[in-house]
Amino acid sequence: MSSTSYSWIPLKLSSRSWQLRNRYIHVILGQLSLDSLLAATASRSLTSEETRRISLLLEAQRERQRMFSLVAGSSRILTDRARNNVAYAAQAVRLAYQATGVDLEPQPPATCSASPASGLS
Repeated sequence: MSSTSYSWIPLKLSSRSWQLRNRYIHVILGQLSLDSLLAATASRSLTSEETRRISLLLEAQRERQRMFSLVAGSSRILTDRARNNVAYAAQAVRLAYQATGVDLEPQPPATCSASPASGLS
């Protein structure tokens, strides 16, 4: 999923879309409500549908970031991690589709194919 899929909706609603994404961690940690974050970053009042779509895109971004967390250990752990990464990617695609209506599933990039090293082939 390209960053374009994530950013086009927030950019229409906020001149501070990267700040919105970067501060979302405070919502995840329960330190701030999504409504408070949106009030601080949106350039105007948002409809409930716009809020829902932004929430889905922020959660999609969170799933994308989960794919990049580090794992050290045995090859069994790495194989499990590769499986988790596929699940995180699938969830990110699903959330982006719910938010945008853009179906990213039929055209996965060539780099998404299973390799012998991934343990998924």
